[in-house]
Amino acid sequence: MFDYILMIPIVILSFAVLIYGLILSLEQRKREISIHRVIGGTERGLRGMVMRELAAISIAGWILGYLVALLSVPLILDAVGFMSFEKGDLDVNPTLGLGYTMSVFLLTVGIAYLVARGRTKDFLEMEIDEGVRKVRSTRKPKTWLQVLAFGVGLLAALESYIETRGGWGPWGASGIISGFFVDSLLALFGPFALWIGGALVLGRIGGAAPRIVLKIIGWTPALADIRRGLRSSGSNESVNRLAVILLLTLSIVTLAAVQGYTGTLVDERTASAQVEPICKFN
Repeated sequence: MFDYILMIPIVILSFAVLIYGLILSLEQRKREISIHRVIGGTERGLRGMVMRELAAISIAGWILGYLVALLSVPLILDAVGFMSFEKGDLDVNPTLGLGYTMSVFLLTVGIAYLVARGRTKDFLEMEIDEGVRKVRSTRKPKTWLQVLAFGVGLLAALESYIETRGGWGPWGASGIISGFFVDSLLALFGPFALWIGGALVLGRIGGAAPRIVLKIIGWTPALADIRRGLRSSGSNESVNRLAVILLLTLSIVTLAAVQGYTGTLVDERTASAQVEPICKFN
């Protein structure tokens, strides 16, 4: 049960990476869509082209990932440490029922289809309007909400640190927040706020890195070419999304490593708790 609880944020972060990666890849199709429109492509035909490609790639990718996951189960069970494996006595045949398999398939491919359908519609409306480019107002991200989520996550991390140490500075063992209900909500939603809010805030900082570097070295005449490249890359929104994808991927890897270590400790303590009563009985 403990492993399943830790798997929830990994699944959520995985879907977040899927959506962000899909949006980033579709962003690169805008130029191709406009070129096809110039040579006579219709809106219906272009939408069908993108959706057929998405269906083929997503279904093939899901099948490949499903097979790799099933084949890697014995290897994961034989892992006893970092890059260390020992052949165990367990002979596991990983199988999933048809209902579970179809549910995972529909959820994964369905999310990809819905995101791609909405994004493709936006591209067609933006790039094609009877030969006239349509001015499209982009929705600004809610920076205050991202900073608030990141702040709540940092507060939850600080609260956990203080409670683990038994007090720190002016705060006692109960931490900064003494109310049971609020403290429980903070402990429950704090990690999610830290991961998601931190990825969005740090992703925006990473996307602004070219502009920051431009301000630092902008006065140097010898770096005029680099200055031009930084100016063009700083206006590209895909840099921000790519930074978010990298941060979320690192979060998934870190959380998976923590889950493996914590799950091992839980198994050891459970085994010790089961052995002690038997020893006392004997």
